[in-house]
Amino acid sequence: MDIRKSASWTRRLKLRHLEIFSSLVVAGNQSAAADKLNMTQPTLSKWLRELEQDIGAQLFVRGKTLRLTSLGAEFLLFAEHVLGEAENVSEVLQDMRAGRAGRVRIGVLHAVVSDLVPTAILKFRESAPKVRITVVENTLVPLLDALLRRELDVIIGRIQGAVLEGVNAEVLYDEQVVAVVRASHPLRLSARPS
Repeated sequence: MDIRKSASWTRRLKLRHLEIFSSLVVAGNQSAAADKLNMTQPTLSKWLRELEQDIGAQLFVRGKTLRLTSLGAEFLLFAEHVLGEAENVSEVLQDMRAGRAGRVRIGVLHAVVSDLVPTAILKFRESAPKVRITVVENTLVPLLDALLRRELDVIIGRIQGAVLEGVNAEVLYDEQVVAVVRASHPLRLSARPS
């Protein structure tokens, strides 16, 4: 038997098929499942026959109620897993579109690690608790290289000179620069050292 031919039914399988199968299991009979799914009972019976033909095995023992065969029980585990994953993906994508999930990769220069970044992360977490945040500390050149390779989403730190083409920079705050000298140093006596 050609494996590609025997597995071709899986390529035609849709989430709707798994939902229908799951509804059949929950309802326990075709009439109740057809009502719940807004289908006719003959349409549902035909669909089930075609699925079983594609799989090459019976999924239910038919009687007054439907009972899963051992293969049907295995197929139910598969259906529940796939439907559960589809639900998870749907929630994750919805959270990502709303900015509540995903990941942010931050490159930081040594000077801003201890003060600015932790405060910003805590504030960001208030509105987006599911976002994974990675912080990479390094010097400017490796961080800029990583940003250009799209390994980082943002860099926080002091940039001296011109910003690279294709990179946007925004000033977050003006940094006060002070000279720290011993009490007897000549600069201490100058009102505004050059």
